[in-house]
Amino acid sequence: MIEKGNFGLEAPDVIDEMLKVEGDLTEAEASEMVARLLASKPGLLYNMLTGGENLFSFQIAKMAVLAKRDFTLDVSARGGAKTFTTAVFALIYAITHPGIKILVLGPTLRQAKTLLNYIMDISKKPNAFLLRQFLTDKSYKRDPDRYSIKIGTGIFGPESEIFAMALGDGKKIRGARAQVIILDEAFAIPQNIIDEVIGPMMIVNANISERVETKKIEDKLVESGKMKDSERRKFPNNKMIMLSSACYEFESFYRRFESYRNKILNPDIDREEGEITYGIVNLGWEAHPPELLSKTFVLREQESMSEDSFRREYEAQFSPDSASYFKMSVMAKRTLEPGEYPHVEIKGDDPSKYFYILGIDPNFSNSETSDNYAMSLLKVERGKENKGTLVHNYAVAGLEAENIINYIIYLITHFNIEYICMDFAGARQSLDTWNNSSLFKERNLKLEDFEAKFDSEKDVRNSKYSYDLGSRKIVHIQNFNTGWIREANEYMQMCFDRGKLFFASAPIDSEFESMVRKKDVPMDKIYYIYGQENEDNFNEDDWLKKKQYDFVEHQVRLISQSKTECANVKMTASPQGHQTFDLPTTMRKMNTPDKPRKDSYSSLLLANWGRKCYQLLNETDEEEVSTWVPPMMF
Repeated sequence: MIEKGNFGLEAPDVIDEMLKVEGDLTEAEASEMVARLLASKPGLLYNMLTGGENLFSFQIAKMAVLAKRDFTLDVSARGGAKTFTTAVFALIYAITHPGIKILVLGPTLRQAKTLLNYIMDISKKPNAFLLRQFLTDKSYKRDPDRYSIKIGTGIFGPESEIFAMALGDGKKIRGARAQVIILDEAFAIPQNIIDEVIGPMMIVNANISERVETKKIEDKLVESGKMKDSERRKFPNNKMIMLSSACYEFESFYRRFESYRNKILNPDIDREEGEITYGIVNLGWEAHPPELLSKTFVLREQESMSEDSFRREYEAQFSPDSASYFKMSVMAKRTLEPGEYPHVEIKGDDPSKYFYILGIDPNFSNSETSDNYAMSLLKVERGKENKGTLVHNYAVAGLEAENIINYIIYLITHFNIEYICMDFAGARQSLDTWNNSSLFKERNLKLEDFEAKFDSEKDVRNSKYSYDLGSRKIVHIQNFNTGWIREANEYMQMCFDRGKLFFASAPIDSEFESMVRKKDVPMDKIYYIYGQENEDNFNEDDWLKKKQYDFVEHQVRLISQSKTECANVKMTASPQGHQTFDLPTTMRKMNTPDKPRKDSYSSLLLANWGRKCYQLLNETDEEEVSTWVPPMMF
């Protein structure tokens, strides 16, 4: 915790105050003192509500920061129970502040409601009898645009509400009002949405009528000399809580972190903001108890990550930029914001306007420790072949050939793919396996390679003659020789630098729902993770919808994974000048299912190169054929 001087967040010890009381207390005085005690001791209250469950000390300390500060950033290690701890805080705050509204915002509604799910799980603990006096299964309500939990009985005060909404592009949440706003994955939220949309949502205070009546009574007491101005009741300010892992220093969230830190450590800054207080929780993995984050687990994770990634994810420290050939700062600029077009796709767009380029890095090993069978799909607008957007990914190790073939069939039948660029290593095996499979034959499908050479104008012209979209002779088999590897990486770097290669946006909720409603996506045939199984506890419609939700979210993660893999690639040069593009040595040594990989990077490299080659085919005119006529014929 960043705090000037000592911790300074301990609430007055109400127990000591109670011990000093002489004589009897009225029922109202006793109730007020007990309420103060429980509000100041979240660990004790949680224990009572759950019938014996205990929090870790760091969670209690973190909740003290959330309670005492108006604007708080929680930048803690992955696996450090950020969301769960904040869920407990929201629950206790809702109980101890009747009538409060707490809004949870996330990139999607499914992510935002994770915090509410934690609360419902807590209420279902076997001994949580006291908590179930405040909320039941009927307290939980789902609407198309929000999930909500009502907390309280309404007997001793107004009910509180904790509700979750999707942030999206900020349009749907305009008009919502809350006194506490919790932002999950805050580093990914654009600064302008925080300032222009989220900030105004905190204007309205809770319990306005109570505040008005209290002020009237206090005014009379002060006027009569029975009360001092300093003794007036202090209602809590509205709060904003941001949960996030550490990010890069070039991102806006880091600038917010620095701003908060300066205000905390230099209290004279921004004096005009009055009594607004700021807090930062910045806990690396070593600050968490070993029962939560064991050293063995974390060190194993460290071996599978780059130094930059580990520093951000587990040490909760910000990185200046990726020390790689492909800078994360540049790729961040080429990542479309939520709500921008195009977003990730599970079905192709209008073929009269768009086509797709597929890059494939094949691997037929059925071991989950092998390299991934990786595919990257670029969306290209007709007439703008010099620009592509990564909209769909596939990356999985250990699946049987049949599962891969089904995925290939899904891609070529649901996206208007006009060009495929494959790594030579495994390309022939892939084509033979696909074309000879019963799955291809029963659908009358066939994919063939063409003579793909682009070293000269003549090569390009010959390649154009060989290429045939009508017969699906569209596969470009690319040999990964030293010269090409260098050229392809330099070209992809140039595309990032000059705005020719982009990463699709995460879909906002309306787009999310639109994709889920696409009934013709064969979810029962698509296997996209190792060990994927059908959930038997769902009926068929619910199961397919849930799977499609998961599939879309999986695509969002894979787009992010592609950037991470690119950011892990380092370029080294030999004394002879030969360049190598690969993962750092320590990362290459691992051989576990969760080992670092670069196959999504390779498939993106191939897709981007395929886009360049396809553009050359379209720009090259067919050679004019002239007939020579002997002069004597004239």
